[in-house]
Amino acid sequence: MQEETQDRRIKRTKMLLQNALVDLMLEKAVGKISVKELTQKADVNRSTFYLHYLDIYDMLEQMENEFVETIQGFFHDFFTPLPTSMPLTLFVNISEWLEQDKEYYVKLLRGSALESRIRDEFLTLLYLIFLDEESLDLRTRVNFTVSGTVGVLRMWVMEGGNISLVELSETIDDILNNGMIQDY
Repeated sequence: MQEETQDRRIKRTKMLLQNALVDLMLEKAVGKISVKELTQKADVNRSTFYLHYLDIYDMLEQMENEFVETIQGFFHDFFTPLPTSMPLTLFVNISEWLEQDKEYYVKLLRGSALESRIRDEFLTLLYLIFLDEESLDLRTRVNFTVSGTVGVLRMWVMEGGNISLVELSETIDDILNNGMIQDY
């Protein structure tokens, strides 16, 4: 019971610090954010910060790693074994996860260089899944799909998360299944 309470407190503390960091990242560059400023905004003691992180960059890296690991989990679940459903299922699952804490993820993605890392991770995962990096056709298709999907994610972030990601996922799925131009 005591361990569970401690875990909850640690999660709460990290959440306070992470939310404060993404708020500050919208105001200034990460290099300009001090631990003192961050902990004051989060209302957390500086020594508590140092129990969990080495510095601001370590904290941001851990946040980005957590984000990427969650996305990797969605890919792993979708592609293991090989998918029996359409990619829409994968897009919707990721979208629903992002929508659960939309404000946080919009701020995190706006304030960090995570977009290129997401694209690179997606490409790496898909190359590992399809195991055919030698095929120019496959590499082109995978790059086009990943770049387009990450571009739509960027659009969602830039518009403040005011668009339904599930609806955007359905549009991506429609493009993948039916092509770009339809009734326009």
